[in-house]
Amino acid sequence: MRYVATRSSAVIVTAPFDVTGHPATSVPAGTADGLPVGLMLIGERFDDATVLSSAHAFEQGVDTDL
Repeated sequence: MRYVATRSSAVIVTAPFDVTGHPATSVPAGTADGLPVGLMLIGERFDDATVLSSAHAFEQGVDTDL
């Protein structure tokens, strides 16, 4: 359930890019001072595949411990 809450909060950050056609996502990137930190990825218009593959690669390469 924590995962769902975390991903739901990302919608607020990415919504402006939905309107312009730029794919965007926020990926958990660990913590700083005990607070969660995210990496926001924004792609060229309608290039969802690059954003998703980049997000996946980042998640595979970083131990976020969230």
